[in-house]
Formats: sequence, structure tokens, C-alpha cells
Amino acid sequence: KSFSLDPTDARVLFELDQLRKKQGEAPATRLAQLDRSPDLVDRRDDLTIERLALLNRLGRPRDALAILERRTFHPWEGGEGKVAGQYVFALVQLARAHLRDGDPRRAIPLLERAKSYPPNLGEGKLAGAQENHLNWFLGLAHDALGDLPAARRAWTLAAQGISEPASAMFYNDQPPDTIFSQGLALDRLGKRKEARTRFAKLIAYGLAHRHDNPVIDYFAISLPDETCAFVGAPLGVVVDLCVRSLPAEIVGELSDAALERTEVWNLHVPILAHPSENFPNPESLRVLACME
Repeated sequence: KSFSLDPTDARVLFELDQLRKKQGEAPATRLAQLDRSPDLVDRRDDLTIERLALLNRLGRPRDALAILERRTFHPWEGGEGKVAGQYVFALVQLARAHLRDGDPRRAIPLLERAKSYPPNLGEGKLAGAQENHLNWFLGLAHDALGDLPAARRAWTLAAQGISEPASAMFYNDQPPDTIFSQGLALDRLGKRKEARTRFAKLIAYGLAHRHDNPVIDYFAISLPDETCAFVGAPLGVVVDLCVRSLPAEIVGELSDAALERTEVWNLHVPILAHPSENFPNPESLRVLACME
């Protein structure tokens, strides 16, 4: 009602969109509502980021990247990592499209580009930035071109990082899907036992915490996005996405087709429109947990 009384107030539009997101409104519907007020969206970086997230979530990374390339963003408290996150996600999605189309040569520069942030984004890359998924896809691209040494170098980088899953406390904490990428990379490096250990830890943690509904009961300047899986929904969401997408991970060869279908990579866009629909299947988790 507030926005209907003053449809020129960009702040109220932002708050209205946040309410719609929390109520689980479909991304396409939210995007259509924002697109009715392009001038208001353009006034605010936070509204623009919401629109970028929706474009990325709806499979329009090229449109998102066009905005990211021409707009100058300004840092604000609480917005850390949001612009860069959409920038990286758009580039990865474009690179994945080239990999699907059998054109890995065009995927490589996009993935390398995702490792550095242009000044107009208003934020630099932190020293401990988690780039496991970038290196995983770089390895796939080099491997498709027959450059196994380059692929192994990329997968070696993808296999690094903390291997114990835990809830995020700050926006730059290691997300759970980095462990997923570690396991995939270790498998390609021939370290099957270490790969299975990564997946088993992720599954076991998900089983133990699948009914958790984490809350932020502490103060921090930069918090993890509240709609991400570790904060806005039970942790088992992440694990179940791994399990449902990769049924043969623990026991056999990895399927490239299955990897392409997985929704885990979409966790890099900070929006889960209907997280309740993604709650894990306890039986599938128990079965895979016993296979380690």
C-alpha cells in the first residue's frame, strides 16, 4: 500500500521487493514488477543488484553483464560481495554455455576474467576469495582442448581450501559448494579416496543439520546473504542438490551430463525463490552416506 501511495519512492520499492522475495514470489514475477519502474531501479544500487540476481537466476547472464559493465556501483555497509557475486555468476554462466556448445576456447577468457573485478564494481577481490568453481570449470575447458597439464593445474587449485563444512558467519566465509568443487577436482586428479571423503563430509554434515534453521544472533558489519542456503534455509538444501544431481559420485565415474544438470552452481546467485521445495530427501542422503 505504501508504494501505491507514492510510486516514485525507490526505497519503498526496494522494501516491497524484499517482502516479495521473503514470501517466495517467483523470480519472473519479481523481475516483471521491477521492470515496470526502471527509473526507480536505476536510482539505487541495492535495487539494481536485486534485478541483476533475477536476470542471472532466470538464465539471462548476458543482460546482467551488460548492466555490470556500464554502471558504476558504490560500496555501502552490508553490500559487500553482492555486486562482485553477480559479476562472477554471469561470467561463469556464459562460460558454461560455451562448454555446453563444445566451444571451450571461448569459455577460458570468461573464467579468467571472473578472477579480477573492474573498478566500476566498487569493490576489490579479497585475498581469500573462494574460486574453486572457477578453477573446476577452467580445468574442464583445458581438458576439452587437450591441454591436460593446464587442466591439472586448474583442478589442483580447485581442490584447495577448507574441507570441513560449517555455517557461514560472514559474507566472505567459505560456502559449502566449494567443498563440492574440491571433490570433483580431486576425482579428476585421480585422488578418488580424497574425493569421496569430501562428499561424505558434506553429506554427513547435511544429515546432522538438515532440520536446522540458522539465525543470526550476533553482530557483524558484513553478514552472509540471508537468502543463502546456510542462513535462510536448512543446510541440507545444499547437500541434497549435490546428491540429487550426482547419484554416482561416491561409488563410480562422474558424469559430465549429470554435472551440467546440477543446481549447486546456482547457489552462487544469492537468491532461492522457493527454498522449501529444495529440502533434502533423507533416504537418499542416508544411502549415499553409507557408501563412503
